[in-house]
Amino acid sequence: MQDFRKLPLSTFHDADFNIAGIESTCCNVCPICTVFQNLDERWDIQLGKGTPLCSVSKLNDIRACGFAAQLASKLSESDISDSSASIKLQLDWGARIFQQFRGSITAQFLVEHHDKRTTQLTYFNAFALPGSKLSQYVESSPANPFPASSNTVRTARSWIAKCSEKHERCPKLSAAPLPTRVLDLDSNNLNNLTNIKLLETMGRSGSYAALSYCWGSSQFMTTSMNYSANCRQIKLEALAKSIRDAILFTKQLGIRYLWVDALCIIQDDSNDKYTEIGNMSGIYKNAAVTLSAARSRTCQDGFLHDNDLVISWMKRAFKLSFRCPDGYLDDIFLAEMRRESSPKEPIDFRAWTFQESLLSPRSIIFSSSQTLWRCISGTSADGHCAPWERLSAVYGTIGPIRNSTISETDATDDEPRDDDTLHQTRQMAHLRWADIVHEVTSRHLTVGQDKLPSISAIATELAFYAKDMYLAGIWKSNLIPSLLWCQGSRWSLYKASVPLGRPAQYRAPSWSWASVDGPVDFHNSTMQHDTRAEVQSVEIVPVSNKAPLCAIKSGFLELYAPVRRVDCGELAEMHRQKGDDECSSTAIYLDAGAALPACFRSAGSGDGGLWSGSRRTSCHEYWLLELSALHTPGFNHEIKGLVLESAAGGVYKRAGYFYIEDYFACVQESANWDDALSFRRIRII
Repeated sequence: MQDFRKLPLSTFHDADFNIAGIESTCCNVCPICTVFQNLDERWDIQLGKGTPLCSVSKLNDIRACGFAAQLASKLSESDISDSSASIKLQLDWGARIFQQFRGSITAQFLVEHHDKRTTQLTYFNAFALPGSKLSQYVESSPANPFPASSNTVRTARSWIAKCSEKHERCPKLSAAPLPTRVLDLDSNNLNNLTNIKLLETMGRSGSYAALSYCWGSSQFMTTSMNYSANCRQIKLEALAKSIRDAILFTKQLGIRYLWVDALCIIQDDSNDKYTEIGNMSGIYKNAAVTLSAARSRTCQDGFLHDNDLVISWMKRAFKLSFRCPDGYLDDIFLAEMRRESSPKEPIDFRAWTFQESLLSPRSIIFSSSQTLWRCISGTSADGHCAPWERLSAVYGTIGPIRNSTISETDATDDEPRDDDTLHQTRQMAHLRWADIVHEVTSRHLTVGQDKLPSISAIATELAFYAKDMYLAGIWKSNLIPSLLWCQGSRWSLYKASVPLGRPAQYRAPSWSWASVDGPVDFHNSTMQHDTRAEVQSVEIVPVSNKAPLCAIKSGFLELYAPVRRVDCGELAEMHRQKGDDECSSTAIYLDAGAALPACFRSAGSGDGGLWSGSRRTSCHEYWLLELSALHTPGFNHEIKGLVLESAAGGVYKRAGYFYIEDYFACVQESANWDDALSFRRIRII
């Protein structure tokens, strides 16, 4: 594999931020500025502690210093009127520079009141110019606001090379099976942008990049009509801006092939689409690197344009004199961090891009604040100092799929595992799956029928890891606990919320979370309670056998379980019953689109139910099917299960979910839950 760091640079410009463009001025003689010139004498006092600078009244009197004026404006915004309060500076270092360790600096300004309370005024990230004396001690460098610069390319090449050479947990760069089709970019000539074509790979191997981006608008695509022409040549100017940028950057990386869904899948051929969706797991998993156009709302926006947000933010930085450990005075730059939470990137709202992010072992992320790197082994950034802390927001809480709690040996082991190891692997997969489902159902889909296809590549990977069967979004080894899902925002099971409805077109069996729109959460991703329900049979018929974990044509689940028949009045009364304390309650959560009894109160009544069905009936029959029961004498009694309604042909559909806590204290019409139950064989479609 070629060394990415030694490839020639071409096409991209040599852009550097002009530090002289920083407009903010400091006087370097006021009490605020001079403290930075005397760190060698007062280090032990300042490390992790607040160093007094001046009083609030004195700060308001300093007129000649732009830095002091900025702090005074923060006082005004914070409505702090105690003139005798003290302004303090707290420096936090990533490492002690006087012990010759490099580190990053955060400068936090506090107000200490007369009663010793402290109020945060503002805080700044500090950076030094690359190559300066101070850069030997302060490792923070400014964010690179020019994604199309040769500096960005050098950094990206070094990330890839270091990952392949040094990271034991990351896959090595080597020739991998190419997808069915790729764009051939002729990377031997970086300046040649006319010799781009669609290539049928015919089973060959090679190194390729993949693009993850938001479509958001119409664009040039490969269809049955233009397929042959695209195999001869694709004109760069015909492509959406994000794809053009991906081609340019991939060529700069020295990678010959690029995979882009719009061009490498024949978009009007359903057989080809299902085939390639079935291959999606391998496409992103085997890519040398994935380019994530995180900052772009649509495919026409591109992602290599200059980052005006960062440029404007850096121009508002303050330049102060800073004393290095050897006594040398050098320039340090303080840039104020934004107080509000970092916003999500446009790509974080799209369902399809979630699995692309999760499956990619290496990603270069073009975010709204800077260019970022993520691989299985860790993260990095093109510059440490940016307006927001972007890493946690871009990567979310789940991380790459290979960086999961499922071990690497499990991921590559084709041999049978002992029962304990397999059980542990599946337990970890089920917990992870609950987070994945909530995240993907909280994102936007342009086409509702893509609910299961947009997560099918992740399912393919987990099915292999956990050696489990995938049933319309639910794992067979955890089937009964996974039926206990609920619509609505996460952690809102006890709050009034209005979920979205069921789609008009069939998408999945009613017992699957994929059958409804909007966010979904599991009440029990792995269930420790007893269950008396037994799975008799289950069947899922895919739309295409080429993608068996993708779209669903039909399906059913047959259970032998305890059930209780109730009418709409009993159901409403059960929901209204409350015990003497808040922990004793019975809650009925009807799915959106289910028949809603007229006697039910509206969702806005605040009594904890989740419903928004459009069909109302004055008399309706339901079945309560128990899935989980916990009976502890003298303690809690919990019962959880499904609310079912009859469908034609003697089968049933899920209408909702019920939860009973301390049942015997809540429901007065029966002294014993079991007395009202009968065991039946129930088929749910």
